[in-house]
Amino acid sequence: MIFPVPRPSCPPTPHSPQSGDCSRTNNQNNHGVIGNGSDNLVNTGNNNLFTITQITNAEGEDVELDKLLDGYLSKDALHNSFHSPPECYSDTRKTIRKEVGEWTDDSSTKSPLLWLHGPAGVGKSVIAKTIAGSNDQVVATFFFATSSDRSAATLFPTLAWQLARRIPETKQHIIASLKNNGSLLTSEIKEQFDHLIAQPLKKCTMTSTSLPVMVIDGIDECTDEYMLSQFLQVLVRAGESGDMPLRFIISSRPEPRIRAILKRIQNDSEEVGCQSSVPNPLQQLTFAFQ
Repeated sequence: MIFPVPRPSCPPTPHSPQSGDCSRTNNQNNHGVIGNGSDNLVNTGNNNLFTITQITNAEGEDVELDKLLDGYLSKDALHNSFHSPPECYSDTRKTIRKEVGEWTDDSSTKSPLLWLHGPAGVGKSVIAKTIAGSNDQVVATFFFATSSDRSAATLFPTLAWQLARRIPETKQHIIASLKNNGSLLTSEIKEQFDHLIAQPLKKCTMTSTSLPVMVIDGIDECTDEYMLSQFLQVLVRAGESGDMPLRFIISSRPEPRIRAILKRIQNDSEEVGCQSSVPNPLQQLTFAFQ
């Protein structure tokens, strides 16, 4: 790309579109490009001019979003971060990958939440990364094992940051939420989920028959028991509502505390008379060593 050479001053010339406008001077040094780089005129000869306008709005929104989320992102929690686990070999784990693939492809009859669980060392994170890297429906990931923040304080901001890049239509809505509520990033996790994830997606025009999917791996490695309970409750309750605009895959060891949290959430829903629009919002998929 050839940029115009800045000049300290510029007298009016026959070639200048505007007299005295140095930023639009056409001379032998800029090879026919007239402008300051953002709204250029190109002289093609015979005094024919046409305008080139650079489209920088999307890049500007990316920069703005990065600034708004600064200090609240865990990019080392992404599935493709430096310390992330490897993916499966192409000829391994075919059964579990097929079952998860069927779940992601069919949003109408499957539960909105899929809990993958198995003992330590069985390869849950490897499966999760393989799913994230090979399935187009996956729009965001969070791996607790590689995250510098295991308290879940950056969970939904990090997922929202990825969502904005995978589904650009959500970006303006996420930015608006952050601007309208200066304390959103330190608000209750339910508020973060609603304003950074759910509402931006609901305001988009969905063209795919399958809902977008987010993967949260290693939830048993969350170090804050309260935050763990809170974000699981948010996901289950959103799944029970029947109008959640996306789906989640969560994976962990089948620890008693995880089962207890999930059971308590479901019991609380029954006690307060909440009627789930989804018969079984949480589907479980167990796998062992092969």
